[in-house]
Amino acid sequence: MLKGLSEQVADCYRRAAECGKLAALSSNESDHEFYLTREQAWLKLACSYELSERIGDLVQELARWKRSRMWPLEKTVSTAPKLPDCPTCHFGMQFHAIRPMYLTVAIRFERAFFHCENCGRLTDHLAAKQRE
Repeated sequence: MLKGLSEQVADCYRRAAECGKLAALSSNESDHEFYLTREQAWLKLACSYELSERIGDLVQELARWKRSRMWPLEKTVSTAPKLPDCPTCHFGMQFHAIRPMYLTVAIRFERAFFHCENCGRLTDHLAAKQRE
């Protein structure tokens, strides 16, 4: 059942199962409630780790996608938007990724992601792009 999970997530699920068994075996109500509360806390921590791992996977996928399909700043230097400054440390941010948002009759909207090399912050901007 725990195959394919990271050690942290698998450990949380094992501890949650252990707390569930202890709750079932407990003789008084306060111990029963304590172990049920601990079981829920371990399950919540496992979900948090899983979400963190999924976000990490997404960031890695965005980085791979960025390397394979760079935003065409070189082709459209005159029409390319100015790269933003980081709202946290005010250094110039580097382009990170772009994701198409939705289509209208004549305009395509994209969400451009920018990454600050200085502080690591990731931010996004909505940009309208004329249809090709």
